[in-house]
Amino acid sequence: MLNLPPEDRRLTTAQVATMTGVEPGTVNSWAKRGLLRRYSKSPKGVNTQQYYYDVKDVEALFAEETEQGEDTPSLIEKPAAAD
Repeated sequence: MLNLPPEDRRLTTAQVATMTGVEPGTVNSWAKRGLLRRYSKSPKGVNTQQYYYDVKDVEALFAEETEQGEDTPSLIEKPAAAD
């Protein structure tokens, strides 16, 4: 049995990227760094490189960033302010 979030809370890498305004590679980087939990679509040992993310985990990640304040480095690089 796969350990996946309920279907109504599952997001693909592309959906998380669109939701957060980043490239899919950035989402994968967050997962590899342990910042965002991901769930495999396949049984353990089968490498399809297809993952689900729980919408609650994505929301929690950005809630933590918001609470940290402006002096804390962001997950997403923001463009420099124009002079």
